[in-house]
Amino acid sequence: MFLPQICLMVVKISKLLNTFLITATGSQQKNMRRGSQL
Repeated sequence: MFLPQICLMVVKISKLLNTFLITATGSQQKNMRRGSQL
């Protein structure tokens, strides 16, 4: 019954978590990318 609303909430939460993780671990991701290139 409430699947659409739940999906929207999940998408919003996932976007917030993604932005937070990107800002928090941005440097770590860059280091991982450099390591993977090597």
